[in-house]
Amino acid sequence: MTYRADIDGLRAVAVFAVVLFHYQVPGFHGGFSGVDVFFVISGYLITALLQRELDQGRFSLAGFYERRIRRIFPALFTMLAATTLAALVLLFPPDLISFGKSLASAALSVSNFHFWRVVDYFQIGSGLLPLLHTWSLGVEEQFYLLFPLLLFVLRSLPGRLRLGLLSAGALLSLAFFLYTTRFHPQAAFYFLGARGWELLTGGVVALAPKPRSAAARNAAGSVGILLLGVAIVAARPEETGLNINVLCACAGAALVILAGTGPANWTSRLLSLKPLVFAGLLSYSIYLWHWPLLIFAQYYLGAMPGPWARAVLVLLTALLAWLSWKFIEQPFRAKRRLFSRRKIFAMACAIVVTTAVCGWALAASDGLPQRYFPAVRELFTQAYVFPDFWDRCFTRASQRMIPDHVCTFGDGKAPVTVALWGDSHAASALPALELDARKHGKRLAMLALAACAPFKDATRTNARAPDCVPFNKAARRYIRSKGIRTVILAARWRVYDVAGLVDLTGVRNETPDARFQRLLERTIADLTRDGIRVYLVADVPEMSASVPILIARQQIFGRPAATVTLADRNRQQGKILGDFARLATRHQATVLDPAPLLCPRGICRLFDDNHIFYRDQNHLTVYAAAKLAGLFEPVFTQAPRQPPGN
Repeated sequence: MTYRADIDGLRAVAVFAVVLFHYQVPGFHGGFSGVDVFFVISGYLITALLQRELDQGRFSLAGFYERRIRRIFPALFTMLAATTLAALVLLFPPDLISFGKSLASAALSVSNFHFWRVVDYFQIGSGLLPLLHTWSLGVEEQFYLLFPLLLFVLRSLPGRLRLGLLSAGALLSLAFFLYTTRFHPQAAFYFLGARGWELLTGGVVALAPKPRSAAARNAAGSVGILLLGVAIVAARPEETGLNINVLCACAGAALVILAGTGPANWTSRLLSLKPLVFAGLLSYSIYLWHWPLLIFAQYYLGAMPGPWARAVLVLLTALLAWLSWKFIEQPFRAKRRLFSRRKIFAMACAIVVTTAVCGWALAASDGLPQRYFPAVRELFTQAYVFPDFWDRCFTRASQRMIPDHVCTFGDGKAPVTVALWGDSHAASALPALELDARKHGKRLAMLALAACAPFKDATRTNARAPDCVPFNKAARRYIRSKGIRTVILAARWRVYDVAGLVDLTGVRNETPDARFQRLLERTIADLTRDGIRVYLVADVPEMSASVPILIARQQIFGRPAATVTLADRNRQQGKILGDFARLATRHQATVLDPAPLLCPRGICRLFDDNHIFYRDQNHLTVYAAAKLAGLFEPVFTQAPRQPPGN
């Protein structure tokens, strides 16, 4: 293909947008859409190259995949190797286990599926995942696997029909994207089916007729640059929605590429400036290195690095990117005689398998706690200690909603009169509830599912809880069928307060907080209509990071663990505590707050007597949960309400 310097310049714009977004430079609210620009560029280049080979009778799948391996694998697996070494030095056991899983998925080009299951990309501050950025490589590599076969099948069709079919495919994928962004946003972000339209848009540009007049090319380029500016700088996704950024980025990239298909115009000359072109040549390596450097720095410091530190990290990214491009990317791409096609494929298979096995080994190693002295190992041993009911009654909770299989606790001879309904934070509080239940000779049922808010009318809460809707319906049926008169609602409330829950009716232009209040009130009202006494359990304080890691970082790196005060915890909850007080008054419910017990004298405890209080950032250990014994005394001492009509 004829080399186009302006496309390398466009690559530079895309990678700068991504880096500035990740490094939290003010003004680049939509910088994440630089990845969408990369997708359009990739679709264009791959389609143009393959179509030319098909037209000339030189098409070869083996040749295509060889070029992709030479282009992608050397720099990628160098980064993966370096990141693995850094992970072995810096990451504590729970995070090393997580890293191992992501390493294996990145090696196998399925990291988009892996991260779809474990993390929301826009909540990356809580993840600290060094390989999160490889999700986009997974999407591209899956596209490379399928798209050449599609073009080969369509090769004998007339050009206009091929273009029409690709356009139809792009529109179908776009429709799927728009649907999933509303109902399954995680899938919309990570899946090839929802991202394919971006790559196919580039393919459509490659096959579409080129603008003949300079005026048309100038107009296309001008509008394209404007749309890129809107996507990267002007549009705030929290206000306009992610779709605006993505649509503007893809349309802008497509128009800029189309504008450069003829004689030079102002946009192609601008993007062909030598500094931009050089940065574009480095863009792949910049993308590979910028994210692990930021995450490891943040991990070591325990907080986002300051502005000057981030500037140093950007310079280090540029240096590593140049070294990678000069000594790794270029030799494999330019010196084809150095490695034959057969050797390239053999080496690729070997390195993929070796890296995947290494990742699986790290995931199965318990995080190699042998790296630390006994006091630190003990911290993580405690973090792995779950209540004895956890796997039997909670991890597989969605499979156990048949009434006979619901787990009950307390006095086994007593009838079930109390139900605990909620998510993992509800399950974490159960040790204290069981102590109080036994003390009063009562018995309770646990109805808890991870990442599932106890709302009777929510149709979606979290992509990690696909069984939430049927689970909540079954929980409500169980409460009614057993004639339970007391229900405790407990959850990590603030997650659901800002998550944009969708309920059966829906209200246009409703804020997440208003939706949260409405769903919670509807649930409480539904219970109280049946004469059920409702207890709302306020959430526990959340720490700045996983507590075992905070304490281990203090012991190994000498960095003091940041403390959380009771006032901090109240700020964490935002309007929720006020919502609870108002709803409790309106529906005669009772609010139970564990925070005063966990934060004596206003300081929230991380550990005492060599026992940690949290397994991670927000889940209590069994030891800490037992400290809440007595909090639930009112549940078992207050008389239940009379059934309706009595």
